[in-house]
Order: sequence, then structure tokens, then C-alpha cells
Amino acid sequence: MSFFQWYWLMTIVFLILYGALILWFSNGWNSIELFKPGKSVFNLKITVIVPFHNEESVLDNCLRSIVNQKIQTGLVEIIAINDHSTDNSVHIASKYAEKYMRVQLINATERGKKQALLQAISEAKGDIIVTTDADCTHHEHWLMHIAAYFTEYSPKLLAGGVKYRNADSIFQKFQQMELLSYVTSGAGAIGINHAIMCNGANMAFSKSAFNEFEDPYNLKYLSGDDVFLLHAMKKKYNNDIHFIKSEETVVETQSSKTFKEYVRRKARWASKAKGYYDNDTKFTGAVVLAVNLLLVCGILAIPFKIVFYIPVLVILGVKTATDWHFLKQSANLFKSVNLLSLSPYFELIHAFIVAYSAVVGFYSKKRW
Repeated sequence: MSFFQWYWLMTIVFLILYGALILWFSNGWNSIELFKPGKSVFNLKITVIVPFHNEESVLDNCLRSIVNQKIQTGLVEIIAINDHSTDNSVHIASKYAEKYMRVQLINATERGKKQALLQAISEAKGDIIVTTDADCTHHEHWLMHIAAYFTEYSPKLLAGGVKYRNADSIFQKFQQMELLSYVTSGAGAIGINHAIMCNGANMAFSKSAFNEFEDPYNLKYLSGDDVFLLHAMKKKYNNDIHFIKSEETVVETQSSKTFKEYVRRKARWASKAKGYYDNDTKFTGAVVLAVNLLLVCGILAIPFKIVFYIPVLVILGVKTATDWHFLKQSANLFKSVNLLSLSPYFELIHAFIVAYSAVVGFYSKKRW
């Protein structure tokens, strides 16, 4: 069998697997009902944890959006935990701690986001822990919806949607398209009880369930607090992992400002994959990586053998059509319908970024 024939065979096999995977996630996404809180009374205590490290440019907006939540203030505790910041972040957080009794400023004793989270959780008084990032802003009904969901369904872990704010430039739109695919895939996998990923910028979980695990964040790896916790919960509480589908609970975060920053973020995300032991996650990652590598290899092979353009066009066409149909289902919720027209360009560029990130992430050790 020639290399070209082998390439065609791999293309057919992995496109079938990819199509089946996306169909699987699509069924999961559609199985999740749009959440609208009822009139039930909730009295669960909530602790919101905001870890930060040199976030002076964004921390004020984040904390303001949290203290202004439309929810009974006596039910909410806010912990801003400083991971050895050297900028003005501590001063910003201290102003909120002085003004609002429900806001606490804690200095982390050990370095790293995971250690900061563990310390904050150990001091939290809430029944429900809600985590978010310092560069996030939140709808005023964000916490109310989360509290109502826990009251109605009692999940052990609840994942929420995340989108980038101000997706105006082509570079920002590309990042929003990528994030939309991650969040929708993660939600779809949760919908069929095969959770693979979630985003720590918008997740909530039972503190009592969290305390059952010895190392829920897998401290061996610097990043991945969200996914490692999800995988730990999945082993014991697979059917109690939910995704909240609601516009009011979609959190807005900040996209990378430069391509260098974007690549570093991708490599950091990819580096934690070495610690994944969940079969659903490994299978999904392998299929997605294989399809993108096939596309990249095919493009690079065209100058040497022009006939490679045929399978390349097949991969690009099938993947674009499949992803477009899948993301169309969630684009309205994340107000990203206008991005779908960029799908062909996104698929082409993203394939090279996935391949690069996989290689760099495997050998990298990234700091928060």
C-alpha cells in the first residue's frame, strides 16, 4: 500500500469516527433543556472563589459583577484569594473586602492556582462552591440561576457556558469560534453522561462531594483544575454532573490580546492532557487530533504530490459541514451566529494550531 493509499484509508476511518463523535455530542446538547428558574425558595449557602495573580486591569470589573448579583446577599460569600500578586490587584480586592462584609481577601500561602483554590475551599463556609476567573464578568442573575438549579436538581458538579467579550477583530472572532466549539462539545458530552471537559471560569460543585477526594485537582500538573476535578467527580458521580443551559449563566472572559499569548495559553491547556486517564476524553482527543493532523499533513504533501489536494478538500469539506451544523445549535445561546460564516477559514487555521499545541504542550511546563 502506497503512502497516498494509506493516507486515504486513515482519512476515511477518522472522518467516520469524527462524524460519529460530533453526532454523539449533538444529541447530548439537544438533550439538555433550557433552564428557567422556578419560584422555589433556596437557602443553600454559596461561596464564590476568585483566585488572582497580577490581574489589576480586570479584577475590579470581575468583583463588581459578583457583588452586584441579584440574590439574597446573606446566602453568598465571596473569597478573593491572592496568589502572590506583585501589582495593584491586592489593593483593588481589599477595597471590596472593606466595603462588603461578604467579601474576604485571603493571601495564598503556597504558589499556584490549584493551591490557591484548595486553600480558599478549605476556608469556605458555603455548601456550594462556585469558581470563576479574575478576568470574567457575570450576568446579574448568574448566581441566582446557579442556586435555583442546585435547589431543583442537586447536581454534584454544574458546568456553565463561557464566551469571550468584544469579539470584534478577526483574531478575537477566531478565538470565540474555538471556545464555542469547546464549550458546546463539553456540554454535549455531559448531556450523554460522558463528560470530558468543562471550564473553571464558570463551574459550581458540592463542597461535601469535593472533600471526598484526596487529590481532586491532580497537583502533579500545574494546570487543569477544572478538568481534573470533573474527571474525579465522574468516577463517583457520573450521573450527577450537569450543564446549565441558560443565557443568564454564560460568563464573559477576556480573549488573548496577542498571538504569542494565545499560543502560550493553548500550550498550557495542552500540557495537562498528559495527566488524563479518562477514556472518553482520551478517545475524543485522539480523534480530533488525528483529523487535524491528517489535514495538516495532506496540505504539506501537496507540493510533492498534487493529488493530495483531493483528500485535503474532502477533510476540509466534511469537517466544516459537520462542525457548522453542530455549532449552529449553540450559537444562539452564546450570541455567536455571525461567526459561523468563518467556519472554512477557522477549520484550516485551527488544524495547524491544534498540531502545534499538541507538540509544544507535550514538552512544556507552563506557569499560571
